[in-house]
Amino acid sequence: MAMGLTAVPFAVLASLPRGFYRQSTIRWRSSVSVRCMASQRSRQRLRGVVFDMDGTLTEDAAIDFQLMRSRAKIPDDMDILEHVRSLPPDAQAEAEKVLHDVEMESRLNTRLNPRCKETLQQLAKLDLKLGILTRNTDAGIAWALRHFELEDCFPDNRFLISRTWSEGLPKPSGDGIRHIAEQVCFYWF
Repeated sequence: MAMGLTAVPFAVLASLPRGFYRQSTIRWRSSVSVRCMASQRSRQRLRGVVFDMDGTLTEDAAIDFQLMRSRAKIPDDMDILEHVRSLPPDAQAEAEKVLHDVEMESRLNTRLNPRCKETLQQLAKLDLKLGILTRNTDAGIAWALRHFELEDCFPDNRFLISRTWSEGLPKPSGDGIRHIAEQVCFYWF
């Protein structure tokens, strides 16, 4: 039987309403933190942590979103992925290629946040399952894990959810985080 999200003990780097979770914080730099959350209804131990990639694991501004919008002809007032999904199939494939190309070009500018690697290694040593939930691509996740030598911290592909994930919609949809939560529940209970 699947448990509800409030009963699943894992951390999410996201904006949640105050009071929804009781939080303790591990910081690796002042603007980025790992919030260890336990549901008010449950005192189960923390089992995993889910991270965003761009701006959380990696420093902000590595990807030039204005360049992406310009090349893919996406209006400034529209969500990039929603716009791409609204296009006819041929135009959608072309726009996805543009997004992918800009992301791959941004590799040269991509840097991990300070102390990120050490924090991830420490969390992995605590036997926590680590995941990534990002609007980047599978190829972008794979590159970052290889380039920054983080593959050992993220050994389970079930917890790596990108916009190219085939089982649901990308962030900000809750599909990815629900999938990870269900995997945590079914895997450990």
